[in-house]
Amino acid sequence: MNLYRNKKWISTTLAALLMTGSLIWMPTTASAGQKEWATAGKILAGAAGVLALDHIFNNRGYNAYPPPQQHYYTHEVREIHYEPVYRAQPVVEYRVVRPTPPPRRPAGHYEIQQEEVWVPGTYERQWVPPVASEVWNGRCYVTREVQPGFFERVWIPGHYEQRQTRVWVEGY
Repeated sequence: MNLYRNKKWISTTLAALLMTGSLIWMPTTASAGQKEWATAGKILAGAAGVLALDHIFNNRGYNAYPPPQQHYYTHEVREIHYEPVYRAQPVVEYRVVRPTPPPRRPAGHYEIQQEEVWVPGTYERQWVPPVASEVWNGRCYVTREVQPGFFERVWIPGHYEQRQTRVWVEGY
């Protein structure tokens, strides 16, 4: 074995022994509920010790450079001919998309006009409410429904109504 491998083997063994010893004989000062954090701290301290010892004993202060590349030159001569290549130019289309303008409104304004409109007569349904009365039941008066409510057809005669309509007036 060469000297470098002996140093590496010795430092690795020593670091492992120190880490094992520190985990076994390290005093525990953790309170209740912190046992896991104390164990994690011990492991991290041991790992830091191993790294420190590895750096001390295995100081790699040399740089190993790769061997220089060897270049081989040949005296081969080639003739290079350049010939023009003709290609068609690409076709480029430019399309301009313009939004259509909004339609022009003719000049004018709306006016509200009153007009009389004939509304013909018709039948309508009207609700007739139920009839209730107070009845003595032997102890007190109780409200009871005598006749239920119902719908009734009622004739509404024709008549004129005033209605407002919007009318477009051209011009300003």
